[in-house]
Amino acid sequence: MKKNGIALAIILIILALTLVACGENDLDTCEHNVVIDEAVSATCTEMGLTEGAHCSKCGEVLLAQTEVPATGHNHVPAVTEPTCTEKGYTTYTCHCGDEYVADEVVAIGHSPAEAVVENNVAPTCTATGSYDNVVYCSVCDTELSRETKSVDALDHNIVNHNAQAPTCTEVGWEAYETCSRCDYSTYNEIPATGHSPASAVIENNVAPTCTTAGSYDSVVYCSVCDAELSREAKTVTATGHNHVPAVTAPTCTEKGY
Repeated sequence: MKKNGIALAIILIILALTLVACGENDLDTCEHNVVIDEAVSATCTEMGLTEGAHCSKCGEVLLAQTEVPATGHNHVPAVTEPTCTEKGYTTYTCHCGDEYVADEVVAIGHSPAEAVVENNVAPTCTATGSYDNVVYCSVCDTELSRETKSVDALDHNIVNHNAQAPTCTEVGWEAYETCSRCDYSTYNEIPATGHSPASAVIENNVAPTCTTAGSYDSVVYCSVCDAELSREAKTVTATGHNHVPAVTAPTCTEKGY
């Protein structure tokens, strides 16, 4: 509005000077109806115009508009850094929307890190193990290589065991091997032999009397381990009396018997 006021004031001054210069002979001159020609801002690619004025009745230009040069682009750079696999570049963008890409930089390529172990399968006594030796990029973590390695079987860690002879009631075994890492074993059991009865012996013997029965135990033991296998109580009948005669001869006065 301030600019419009200044322009209108200038136009009125010009108009007044024109009327003075013309004098009374120009009284039929057009009484101008001033119209402001608004300024046009210059853009990056298009020129602009200053503010002007003209008469809407006669079309006379009262204040000519002058050209304002285009401002040209003001590109602001935005850098995109290169990655392991993608090139870098700079994007230049103007506030008007115009942009272009320049200053390309080649991709930096992968940077291998130290190999790491994955999918580790431990070997056993009889089966091979394995693992993957994997190399990743230290920058972007892309897998660069993977190599599967084999690990030899451990074989058995042998522990020797002495033989144990069986007894009458307990099992025995032959000498055998086991493994301290797994359930490998050559154990072979020998059954218990069982008892071997010896001849019966007499124990707790009570001799009979003439009137009282006697008794004894008939006992069988194992001939190997002496375990008692059986015990049978036996009764012996009383012997009864065995009278032995003793003769007393008679005398002159006593009878004999």
